Amino acid sequence: MLIYPTLKLSPLQGMAGMGGGVVSRSTMGAGGAVYFPPFTLTLDASNASRLGDTTSVQNTWWGTQTYDSNVITNIGQQSYQGFYAFTVGIACNLSATLGGAAGWGNSRGRSISATFSLSVGDRIVFFAGKPTVKLTYGQQVGAAGGASCLMIYDTSLTSDNDYSNGFVPWIIAAGGSASGSTHSNTAANWRQIEAVPLSTTGSASSIYNFRSGNGYHGGYTNNSGFDGGIGRNGIQTGGCGWKYGPAGQPNANPQYGSVRLGLSYGAEGCPFPTASGGSGIDGGFGGGGGDADANYYSAGGGGYFGGYESHGGDQSGSAYFAYYGPSLSDDRLGPLSFVHTSGTSVSDNGHHGTGARADQNNANQIKGRVELTFNP
Repeated sequence: MLIYPTLKLSPLQGMAGMGGGVVSRSTMGAGGAVYFPPFTLTLDASNASRLGDTTSVQNTWWGTQTYDSNVITNIGQQSYQGFYAFTVGIACNLSATLGGAAGWGNSRGRSISATFSLSVGDRIVFFAGKPTVKLTYGQQVGAAGGASCLMIYDTSLTSDNDYSNGFVPWIIAAGGSASGSTHSNTAANWRQIEAVPLSTTGSASSIYNFRSGNGYHGGYTNNSGFDGGIGRNGIQTGGCGWKYGPAGQPNANPQYGSVRLGLSYGAEGCPFPTASGGSGIDGGFGGGGGDADANYYSAGGGGYFGGYESHGGDQSGSAYFAYYGPSLSDDRLGPLSFVHTSGTSVSDNGHHGTGARADQNNANQIKGRVELTFNP
């Protein structure tokens, strides 16, 4: 059995069957194999916030789920607020579908599915990205949506290319960048700001190199630093990536370096920039970019690669339109999703959620979702 020294146990630990939906129905078959009826856990983001769910919210959610307590063991929170976690008690298959939260105005995130094999002792961690709320004065717009994430926590996996801070990502469903105050409701314009197809991610190294060549050319020690998006200090931020928060023009340094922004380092939404006067909206949990009340451009969504500050839907064309220098229309600058090479039956399901674009109602902003189905 693996030991996880940084595990923070929730009050639910040891309380199976007390006020929740826990069911233990595992049976021993021929040859010692353990069988259980398939079950599904479904997590929808609880609210709009730059912070993850508290342990109280997590405990309440676990109490609404029906699951086999021999499969789902050692429930708790892993390392950071809002990182739901459990340890696998019976080897099984996990089919997961994740949807990233929308950026303001229901600029949609991505829906991604894949299947993984779980071993006894695996520490599985997940969270659902969150949207933001409307600024109640000034431009009256919001910020960017956070990514939803499924990962494994195992400090022995340092040789994995995507290992970071004890975690390896299995699925990251990118959030949507925000719509600006001058957006149009045409399909072409919304294509400029929503999370882009999974196929765009392709070779991670090629994305790093592209972003390095179309970024601010400094401030990081290696190209992997460009997994965060780029924004403008005091205006809008880019979205957070797997390891890093966004960079900021003109100095190219990571913004809010002391804040837990990279998805593997806390996944908090970016605080809004304050240099332009101190008003704005924070990005959604899951690495959503923050937005100052300064102009009609828009913060970038969170993802495996965070989205660059966008033009907010005021352009036409068929690719993500980033606000940067000469202005580049290229999906490689948008919020990017990810599936680990160990995943099978991989599917990009398109955009997550069915809410109306340009919706200005806080209650209608599309929240992130994690759906996990366990089969023997």
